[in-house]
Amino acid sequence: MDRLRAKLNATILHDKVRPVQSTVYTFKGSISYEGKEDIIDLLCSCIEERARAAVTYRSPSSAEDKTYDIEPLTLVDHGNALYVIVAIPKHNRNIRILAVDRIKKLVKTGEVFEIPDGFDPHAYLTPSFGITVEEPLNVQIRFTAEAAFYIRERVWGQNQSIQECKDGSIILSFSASGIKEIAAWILSWGKGARALEPEALVERVREELAGAAAGYGEG
Repeated sequence: MDRLRAKLNATILHDKVRPVQSTVYTFKGSISYEGKEDIIDLLCSCIEERARAAVTYRSPSSAEDKTYDIEPLTLVDHGNALYVIVAIPKHNRNIRILAVDRIKKLVKTGEVFEIPDGFDPHAYLTPSFGITVEEPLNVQIRFTAEAAFYIRERVWGQNQSIQECKDGSIILSFSASGIKEIAAWILSWGKGARALEPEALVERVREELAGAAAGYGEG
């Protein structure tokens, strides 16, 4: 994909009236990184130099900023947003993913680090359905005949298989981590999709549907 993008970006189609760009990227729902330029530059520098940094970060589950040391390993572009894979020294160098837009401050500490043995960003992210890395789930989802056409066109997770049903619907099975992201994806198909397994995923979708229905029932 990287080679294809580079090739397409270097190609301009011409007619007698005006040049036509051969590739267009859409950024709906993207995050603005205005004011974060210095932080992004410093992250790139830390990755290149293997330099530790002190980060001030606000996680979605926290009501306040927290400051701690990180070892920036790899930048990730996902869903029109930037993330950085880091090791956390005070937690036995556990690997975490931080959203760049939630970084409030970043300062080099002057210490250097070594890449963790066996670290491979592709292998780390492969089991994830989106950007959340958790214990993988074995998922089963039934799609209507109308939705099945689009589902067959792509690979959605590891160990993927598709069972054809007599009514034209299909049952998609795969393994992936990130139950919240998987549930949101199922919900995006509306009546075209129904979670079958595991029960934790089914219950998560039920709760989201019930909450949405309750919201529309008010006033």
